[in-house]
Amino acid sequence: MPVTTKLSLEKVKGTIESVKRFLKSLAVKKGVAASEADVVLRDILPATDLGFTNEDFAVTLSTPNAFNTVVNRRLGSKKELVIFGVRDISTTPIVSAIKFAKGPDGAITKDIVEIEGLETQKEREVIFNTPIKYEDDEHMFIQYFAKAAGTARLVLLGVVAEPRGELSSE
Repeated sequence: MPVTTKLSLEKVKGTIESVKRFLKSLAVKKGVAASEADVVLRDILPATDLGFTNEDFAVTLSTPNAFNTVVNRRLGSKKELVIFGVRDISTTPIVSAIKFAKGPDGAITKDIVEIEGLETQKEREVIFNTPIKYEDDEHMFIQYFAKAAGTARLVLLGVVAEPRGELSSE
């Protein structure tokens, strides 16, 4: 998947706004909420949405030179989630690619994003040309390719849509 590190702030904001409009529409279409006014949009929370141990994107990768599974769970039945980019906040980056798949044990690959060399960029962030979508009750499977064992801190940039009152009342 092509990614870019050279987008203007206006283009990044435009991408985020497009994702938000799409998610609101999808949530209503899928019956997550009765109307767009009943849909709450928020950032991805690592523990709440992805099953990480804490609301922190730090994960331990124990197998070098291999894909390590970091997410293997179902998205809630009243949620839609889109990941549109990644920011590496690791002190020493060790991840060279991210594999997004669906189904138990990643039966179907959605995409593989190469992020090798991200640490040479000033912002250490990429926006995907094609965002990754997980729909209500879909099984999410995400792996990081570790160049070495250690702790990775990759913030998955994205938005969650859910019905008002599910987690937030705003």
